[in-house]
Amino acid sequence: MKTKNIAIMCLLLTLFGSGFATVCRASLEDAVTLNNDGVDLYQRGFYAASIDRFKAALTYDPANTQIYTNMGYSYMASNMPEYALDSFRKALSIDPTDLEVHNNLAICMYQMGQTDQAISEWEFILRTDPNFSQAKRNLELAYSGRKLIPEGNETYYT
Repeated sequence: MKTKNIAIMCLLLTLFGSGFATVCRASLEDAVTLNNDGVDLYQRGFYAASIDRFKAALTYDPANTQIYTNMGYSYMASNMPEYALDSFRKALSIDPTDLEVHNNLAICMYQMGQTDQAISEWEFILRTDPNFSQAKRNLELAYSGRKLIPEGNETYYT
């Protein structure tokens, strides 16, 4: 939603000066490039470098939920769940309806021993979308007290 606001702001700036619009367009393109670089580094196992790229991308597009989410994945892979938790929360502050981010937040909470909070998140997800299979599976594992384990190649820790 805020990314749309940035695009609208750039459009307005176009009306008042082409130099401003060029800066906005370049900034968003820089954010996309840096985010894509971060994803590539993450996939190759360079988590610290990917975090640096995501942080740089956020300087150009601070309202991009996908960048915060990707940074959260990198923090989780780096065994820094408290930072991942912060990244997922920031993504949700921008778009509180993103159930994937709620699921990632719950996984992070669960891995940090915040079981009750994680269960609350998964229950919220399932009230919103009863067919959200990852949340259903994670909730069942949490109720049984078992560790969350990877499921295929969909995400690295769900």
